[in-house]
Amino acid sequence: MKLLKYEDVSVWNEITKGGIDADIIIIGSSRAATHIDPAILTRFNGKSCYNLGMMGHNFFIENARFQYYLRYNTAPKFIILSLDYESLQRRSDLFNHTQFLPYLQDSIIASATKQYEGFSKYDYKLPLLKYVGEQTLIFSLFKNYFKPELNQPDRKNGFFARDYHWNKEVDKILDTLKPYTVVPDSLSISSFEAFLNQCTSQQIKVAFVHTPTHPLGQQKVINRKEIIALYQTYAQQYKILFLDYADDSIRLSKQYFMNSTHLNKYGAEVFSNKLAKDFQRLGFFQAKK
Repeated sequence: MKLLKYEDVSVWNEITKGGIDADIIIIGSSRAATHIDPAILTRFNGKSCYNLGMMGHNFFIENARFQYYLRYNTAPKFIILSLDYESLQRRSDLFNHTQFLPYLQDSIIASATKQYEGFSKYDYKLPLLKYVGEQTLIFSLFKNYFKPELNQPDRKNGFFARDYHWNKEVDKILDTLKPYTVVPDSLSISSFEAFLNQCTSQQIKVAFVHTPTHPLGQQKVINRKEIIALYQTYAQQYKILFLDYADDSIRLSKQYFMNSTHLNKYGAEVFSNKLAKDFQRLGFFQAKK
């Protein structure tokens, strides 16, 4: 599995290999992974950058990936933390659980994944048992062994550019989604605060970024203003720059989106350039005097 080069698996493999040692690390969900292009940030400020964004997960497990990153790579000087409305709301299951299989014996990953439904206690103790029943994964491994040309990376420096466009099917799915209230989770909040304290003690400069969401996606979150206010409170407490693009003009055009919450490849390019310019204007990546 450590030979696979696509989706989140490729990021885990690159982390474990070590040598990333980026000046700037991007942390967040799929919106981080698909909205913020490290290459564009590097072009503006000359600093190396890597995107740790995870598909389908919230901050609790995103932080576990960052802690695992620190085991094999040097700590960054800067962190861009992409915050969604749901960042501090923890799902019960392990989305795309197979990505964690090679790492269940690692203390960081074991501690984090045990807070979710998905693996039994025996999966952590018996290395081969965890692969039982994973026919899809096993088939992928055989397919990639016999046809290595199909095993191509879809991420560059962790960034996942998705060349999709909004269509009628997106509207149909959106129509079925009912408005909901985000409920922050106590474990996630504890993890969040520990992360902020860690960055403070290690003198890692952090910026919060709330990337664009289409209005049709925004209106599905009933208490979105309260969630943003919570992030603002943390930003003030820890003296963190908070760039909120909830009202940015990008949000008004479907040409930039693949669905109501995710930018497409074109939208990510436009947004990443805007974000890089804002960081440059604000002098965020300048060395401390």
